[in-house]
Amino acid sequence: MERMVTIGMGNRVRSTGYDTVQLRFALSSTGSWRVIDDEFNHQEFYNNIVDFIELSATSDAAKEVEDLLLWWNRKVFGRKHVSTYRPQRVEQLSVARCSGRR
Repeated sequence: MERMVTIGMGNRVRSTGYDTVQLRFALSSTGSWRVIDDEFNHQEFYNNIVDFIELSATSDAAKEVEDLLLWWNRKVFGRKHVSTYRPQRVEQLSVARCSGRR
């Protein structure tokens, strides 16, 4: 039976954000890790990626995110070992509930 890689949506989103930040750092000329190097803020970059994925405003944007994550998972895990991304209702996520309390 073919093994399917399954990661919860929240973990997948954060993992994608983290991987992207690490890739940006690896491609930069910075010699050591800092949250802010020169004028680039890695924390803000990470937050923007996570927000883009979790907070799709329209059905077109949600479809774009679904396609992007499917592409990403295929590149990382290969076509045989990838599960498709199934978005969840954002308001159900713990991050959305916490930010609503502020």
